[in-house]
Amino acid sequence: MEKGRGNPNPFLVGPRRKSPELVAMASAMATSRRAWRAPRRTSVRSSARRGGRSGGRVGGDAREEVLFDVDRGWSQDAWDWSDIGDVDGDEMDANEAHVAREEQENVRMADLDVPKRLLVRLERSEARQKAMEGRRKGKAKTAQRRARPSLRVVAGKARGARLVAAEDATTRPMMENVREAVFDMLLSHETRYLGDAAGGGMFLGRKLRWLDLYAGTGSVGIEAMSRGVAEGHFVEADAWCVSNVLQPNLAIAGCKDQGVVHTQTVEKFMENAANNPQVAGGTFDFVSVTPPYPEADYTALLDMLQSSPLVHPDTVLVIEYPKKARDEMREMCGPLIKFRDRKYGRTRVAIYGPL
Repeated sequence: MEKGRGNPNPFLVGPRRKSPELVAMASAMATSRRAWRAPRRTSVRSSARRGGRSGGRVGGDAREEVLFDVDRGWSQDAWDWSDIGDVDGDEMDANEAHVAREEQENVRMADLDVPKRLLVRLERSEARQKAMEGRRKGKAKTAQRRARPSLRVVAGKARGARLVAAEDATTRPMMENVREAVFDMLLSHETRYLGDAAGGGMFLGRKLRWLDLYAGTGSVGIEAMSRGVAEGHFVEADAWCVSNVLQPNLAIAGCKDQGVVHTQTVEKFMENAANNPQVAGGTFDFVSVTPPYPEADYTALLDMLQSSPLVHPDTVLVIEYPKKARDEMREMCGPLIKFRDRKYGRTRVAIYGPL
């Protein structure tokens, strides 16, 4: 700046002159990250107040232009990089990228009508959120599913056997206390199948068959076979769960020879059975249904069971459902009547059987 002009601000330059101070500062900014920091907010604004003019004019001289504005960022023609000889190609690319980001930032500020400080905070928050989502997706892709012992057979020949379950939330086995209460209700109602109740509550008599839909860990069907049921069929669509949870549980409980696993969806299994009931060996004496709550349509399930050739007039249905689905559990399912409906915390169990 010329002496006597009264304002040493290097960001002020005449439209037809190139200030030596401006060139020196541009060179310094190209080689130092700290040089890119904007000057203090008070520097330009206080100069504007001292000049007493508006519209970007400072110090009373109409020929001088403000090339930096605190709220709007750098002017597009703030620097003429062709005049700076000591900036190499990489630094030039970085500086041009920085100017491009500043221009995008200015456009966004204009669109959102927000101060620059708030915009920076929003951008940082968005960047953190994207980074967290990326890490979360990466972990989900690379995470290995594992099974660990978490269930126990309550009664019967396999009493006390520790069954495994998946550590993730893909399966939702029936809780032990609920399972025990269900079998107590079954044995108290179905006296024709009851042996010596004092001897541990076993199903005795003719050869009984159990169908476990949405089997998951297989804990319900395994409990039934432990208590005297001769044959159990398990329907589970998750192949990993079948090979790492269900089949090992059958081996742990000593029921591998009694159990038959169908690795397919319940809908497909019931459709195949409707066309050929012998695919599962005929009808079943008991059917347990423990679906994952978010995916279940209980009205459709009851319709499917009501018309299935796998269900005979004396079949007993055990259906676990959430409290919010209580209105879907009608009083009759074909010839079968609902004779029990019990609440266990957030879980309910309905049992249908012959009159």
